Amino acid sequence: MKLTQNGKFVVYFTVVQFILHLFYTINTNDPRVMLPGLIAFSQDVLILMTIYLLNILVAKALRKYDKTGRIADYSFAVIFLISGALLALYPVLLREFLNYPVNIFEGDIDSASVLINEYLGLSAIITPLAVLLLGIVIALLKKDFQIPAKVAIVLTILLLIVTGLTIRQTSPHPFIYSVQNSAEMLLKNEVRAVPTLERKIKTKTSEIIELKPPIGELNKYENILLIVLEGVTAKDFENEFMKIPGGFWEKNKNNITYYKNYYTTNLDSYTSLISMLTGIQVPYRAYADESAYTGVNSANNLARDLKNRDFKNLFISTYQYQPYVPVKNSWNQIVDMSGLKEKGNWLTLGTNKMESATEDKAAIPFVMEYIQKNEKIFLLDELVYGHSPEWRARTGVTQLEYYDSFLTELKEKIKQAGELSKTLFVVVSDHGDRSKAFDSENYRVPLFLFYSENREKVNNDFLSHLDLPQLIYYHSGASKEPDARENIFIVGSTERWIYGEIKSGNEHTFILDSKGTVLSKFANISAAKIQKNFQEYVNSFNYLFGN
Repeated sequence: MKLTQNGKFVVYFTVVQFILHLFYTINTNDPRVMLPGLIAFSQDVLILMTIYLLNILVAKALRKYDKTGRIADYSFAVIFLISGALLALYPVLLREFLNYPVNIFEGDIDSASVLINEYLGLSAIITPLAVLLLGIVIALLKKDFQIPAKVAIVLTILLLIVTGLTIRQTSPHPFIYSVQNSAEMLLKNEVRAVPTLERKIKTKTSEIIELKPPIGELNKYENILLIVLEGVTAKDFENEFMKIPGGFWEKNKNNITYYKNYYTTNLDSYTSLISMLTGIQVPYRAYADESAYTGVNSANNLARDLKNRDFKNLFISTYQYQPYVPVKNSWNQIVDMSGLKEKGNWLTLGTNKMESATEDKAAIPFVMEYIQKNEKIFLLDELVYGHSPEWRARTGVTQLEYYDSFLTELKEKIKQAGELSKTLFVVVSDHGDRSKAFDSENYRVPLFLFYSENREKVNNDFLSHLDLPQLIYYHSGASKEPDARENIFIVGSTERWIYGEIKSGNEHTFILDSKGTVLSKFANISAAKIQKNFQEYVNSFNYLFGN
C-alpha cells in the first residue's frame, strides 16, 4: 500500500503542541495544570494520527485514479495545516477552559468574535499564524517523511486507550470535550420542547418597569460603596467567608444585614452590573449580543440618580482593559489599572487581553483619595481577583480569603480617615460559576450591607439584582424595603443562550434556546409557558431598548 508523505506534518505539529503546552504550563506557575496538559497533548497527537490514518485510507481508495497518491496528500496537507493552526490556539486558554469548559460546536460567530477580539487580542492571531506559516514552509520542502501504517495504527490505538481511560472525566481538550459533550446530549435523546426565541420582534407585550428614584433624601450616608465580588455563590460564601477566624464577617456581623435568598439575573458580569444599577433584566447574552441590549444603559439608573443628588460617582476596576462599563455616561470618573496613581508592590498578571490586571488592593489608595476629596461619593468597585485561576496559583490565597483581606483593609482605612460612620458598604457577587448555567445554585449569590449603626439581621425574602437599587435606597433612609418576588427570569453566560425561571422555593426550569430542550428542571414548571413569557419579555425589552 502506498504510504502518505504527510508524516512530516504529524511530527511538526506534535513538536509544536508539546512546546506550547510546556511553555504555558511553566508560565502559569500552577502544577495542577500539568496533568490536564499532558492529557490534552496526548489528544492532540491522537487527532493528528487520526488525520494521518484517514490520509492513508483515502489514498488507498483513490489508488485507481491517483497512482502517485499526490491528490490525497495535497488535500490532507491543507487539512493538516488548518488543524495544526487551530490546535495551536488553545494551550494558552487551557487553564480557563478547565474552569469554564465550552462545547465549541454550540458556539456562534458572535461569541467567537468576542473571544478573539476582546479576550485574546493579538495572541489569537500571532501564534496560529506563525505555526501556519512555518507549516507552509515545511510543506514546500522537498524532503518527505512517512510513518509506517502499522506504527500509525498501533500508536493511534494506544492514544485511544489513554483517552478512553480519562473519558469519564471532562476532557481538557476543547475538541474532544465538545465531541464528548455532544455525544452525551445525543444519547439523552432529548426532543425539542419549545420553539427557538425570536430576537428582533418589538412589541409591548410584557410590562418592564424602569427605575423610579424615591423623592426622599439619602441623608444617612455620604459614602455608598458597592463592592462587587467576582463569581462567588452564596453557598461558597456561607461555607468559607463567614467562617474565616477573626475575619471581616466575624468582626462585623453585629452590624450586617445578610440577604440569604438573593439571586443574580445573569451569569456574566456586564449584564449583571447593568441589572444591579438599572433594576432591569437583560434577556441577552453579555458578550455575544451586546448590540441587542446596549440601549438599556441609557435607562434610569442608580448611578445617574445619585449623580443628580450631588454624589461624585466612581467606577473602578483594576483590569488593564475594561470595555464593558455599565451605564457608562453616569460616572464622574472611570478608572482602570492605567489610572491608578500610587505604585505599590501589587501583583499584576494576565496572559491575555481581558485577564491582564493588578490585584484589587491596588485600588484602595485611589478610593481613599476620592472619598477624602469629595463630600459625597458613590463607588462601584468591580473586583478582579479570582476571575482567572491564575490568581490563586500565584499567591496560594483563595478567592474568599483575599476578599476578606481586601474588605478588612478598606474598612480600616475608612475608619482611620474618620469616615466609617458616614459609609454604607454594599457587598454583592455578580454571579456564580458561568460554566454551570443549568445549576440553580450558581444564581443564588451573597449580598450583605454593613454600616456602623446597623443591627445583625438575616433577610430570607426572595430578591434579585433587580431589587438592589431599592435596597440601597431603603438602607439609606429614602425608600421602603422591596417586596419579596414570586419569580425571576435568568440568563446564562455568553457561550450558549440559556434562559429560564426561578421561583422563591428554588423551583426552576432552564432551557437551551438553540435546541429548545430543557436542561434542568425542579418541580412542575411548564417549559412552554416560560418560553412564551420570556419571549414576550424579549419583545418588550426590544420595544424599549432595542437597536
